[in-house]
Amino acid sequence: MNKYKKYLLLLKNPNIKVVSFDIFETLAFRKVKKSSDIFNKVTKKSFVKNIFFTRDNFVSARVFAEKRARELNSKNEDVTLTLIYDQLPLDKYQKKKIIQLELEVEYKNLYINLQIQKWIKLAHKHNKKIILISDTYFSFKEIKLLVLSKLKNKKLISDIYISNTHQLTKATGNLYPKVLQDLQIKPNELLHIGDNAYSDIQMAEQKGIHTLYYGCDTYIKNLFDLESSYIPFLNKNHNYRVQASLSNPYIKEDEKVLFNLGALLFGPVLWEFSHWVNTLAKQNNISQINSVMREGKIFKKYLSKVNKNLDVNLIYASRKSTFLPLIDIENMQNGNFNFYTYRELTVQGFYDLFRLKIKNSTLKNISYEFLKDQAIILDLISLDIKNRLDEIKSNSVKEKKYFKKYMKQKNYKENSISIDFGGTGSILKNMEDILETQKNVHLNVLFYSHSGAKQKMQDSKLFSFLEYSATNNKEIELIRRNHEFIEILFNGLNETTLYYSKHKKSIEAITHTNNRSLHLNRTKLTAFQKGVDSFFKIAKKYRLKENLYSKKELLLMMARLIEVPTIQEASVLGNLYRDENYDDAKPIKIVSKQNLNMIKEIGLEKSFYKNSLSPSFKINEIPWVQGTITQLDDTYIQNIKSMATKGINSDSVSKILELLDNDITIQEIYVYGAGELFKELLPHLKQKNIKIKKLLDSKASIADFDFHGFRVQNIVNTKFKDGDYIVVSSVVFAVEITKIIVENSQNKKLKIINFYNDILEIN
Repeated sequence: MNKYKKYLLLLKNPNIKVVSFDIFETLAFRKVKKSSDIFNKVTKKSFVKNIFFTRDNFVSARVFAEKRARELNSKNEDVTLTLIYDQLPLDKYQKKKIIQLELEVEYKNLYINLQIQKWIKLAHKHNKKIILISDTYFSFKEIKLLVLSKLKNKKLISDIYISNTHQLTKATGNLYPKVLQDLQIKPNELLHIGDNAYSDIQMAEQKGIHTLYYGCDTYIKNLFDLESSYIPFLNKNHNYRVQASLSNPYIKEDEKVLFNLGALLFGPVLWEFSHWVNTLAKQNNISQINSVMREGKIFKKYLSKVNKNLDVNLIYASRKSTFLPLIDIENMQNGNFNFYTYRELTVQGFYDLFRLKIKNSTLKNISYEFLKDQAIILDLISLDIKNRLDEIKSNSVKEKKYFKKYMKQKNYKENSISIDFGGTGSILKNMEDILETQKNVHLNVLFYSHSGAKQKMQDSKLFSFLEYSATNNKEIELIRRNHEFIEILFNGLNETTLYYSKHKKSIEAITHTNNRSLHLNRTKLTAFQKGVDSFFKIAKKYRLKENLYSKKELLLMMARLIEVPTIQEASVLGNLYRDENYDDAKPIKIVSKQNLNMIKEIGLEKSFYKNSLSPSFKINEIPWVQGTITQLDDTYIQNIKSMATKGINSDSVSKILELLDNDITIQEIYVYGAGELFKELLPHLKQKNIKIKKLLDSKASIADFDFHGFRVQNIVNTKFKDGDYIVVSSVVFAVEITKIIVENSQNKKLKIINFYNDILEIN
């Protein structure tokens, strides 16, 4: 059940009288990636520049001022913007002016979440009182200026509870009782919606309040962390992508992840690709686009969303269907025929290429076995083909004639654009050669091209969205080597074209009808395309323009997916069934058991480095080496490339380990905090042979639960002994957790280890 449906269900609860919304990252989003980017924009103002001289001077001073203000105001639970600026060496006028500039920048970079705007209206329709609750240094007046002034239905907001106004926060849980008291309602009469899993959800639920989490799941956070490491210059706001993912309706992991891949990655990719093609058509005064199946359908869908006036033709064509019209009979007569080219076909598939029936009884018996497994009878096939060259020639002439008539039926214009997924552009080249198109007026477009494309299409006008160059050859080669699962996603549920046939007075494209892989992939491919739809819906809703992301950024985002996938991506994409239309062969997964065993046998390290040195490593046996390795060890590649999640959690882990190393007698510890930091800390504790006596967390106040192989319990039920060590595995709430430990110490002499202190001893 997606968030919207959960919300509607909660609105129908007659006990709920009040609905509260968090403000930042729920009701309102920033157009920048992080709050410090606001400070970067402030420092561009000449007034600020004249005082602080450089960007770094102001940004570091602003960050330090907030930290200092919180330290000085530690008895209270929050600070104000004025108190923050009081920590800077500025006169009264300068402070007032820079605060005004910061508010102006915030205003320009804040936009209302249209979904939550709609939710506010829905709550009103259900006769619920609506309030806002926020932990922020902005005052009530500043929030009205920054947020409410942009909200269409602001009159529906009854009240706003700001942490610095009441000196109470959601993070401590103390703001919620204040709200309940003021409104004179019971906890179960309030529904709170927010994006912070701790302050908006956990702390509210501890008070007995209904909640709805409006934020990213772990997979999305991991994806963004990896992207930030893989693409250091990717400093873009991801909120539009996040909003697209928030409408995910799926519960099953594979469908959920594929929806997110559509919303978060391929939605932006297809958005930019569609705009790029549209611009190319405008620049060349072209109205007709010939979108070659099978990915032609997805290209047509999104091109039409960008420009409804484009005449997008779906052209059924493939390597198979354009092979026979261009067959070189003379070359075959001279014996220059390489069976290796067709090694992935079955015997039946090979004969189908030439539109021949198998007459030889021996070949009939092995018709659904692959050529690569039939080396001993290739001479028999070769002789049969040689004896039937006249038949092949006749079929070739007929297929060429049919294809030309088919394209005439499609109103094909030479002054048009033909689009295919990519590689070298073989299908587009074949189409031009069959039609004898004037290559100076016709444009060929590839979604991506590698090094062989320009040579293959040297006589044609070729444009590539993701084009091979000296600076991006590594990323293009990654797509070239591992293109299969991307093609599966783009091809959707469409079958490949086999040949063309006359039906009454028209020519029909005959497609494959027995691709079992498509049936097995059906629900996953549907989920993927719904994710792409979701991004386009968000982009249209907010009237976004093209060039949200550069082609270089998009290429790197795709390369990251291939080279450093998350475990969810490796598992879900690896479980897609390969879609090469190998006749009626048994469907095989992108990452099969055979692939996993092969990598195990070779060894992870050897496989990784061999693949890094040569993209052709096991190319015909292992479709996706990195995905296979990740299924065996989910952090192996991340660690090799120093891309394991970085940031404050990593700093905290280092500090905690440093403190533990100071006392070599520590053999066992308690850990408070069952979250992401604990997962990062755990392997280090195992390496040091430090036993975890208990994993504690306030989330276990209602009932114990399992997390990462541990039973999580409430601290209230824990009996400590003098000298016990407790590690606080949280950064944001380290101070609050330390207080909880002190309150539940049972007068024992405990030693608390957290990010902010040396070992804290309490009596």
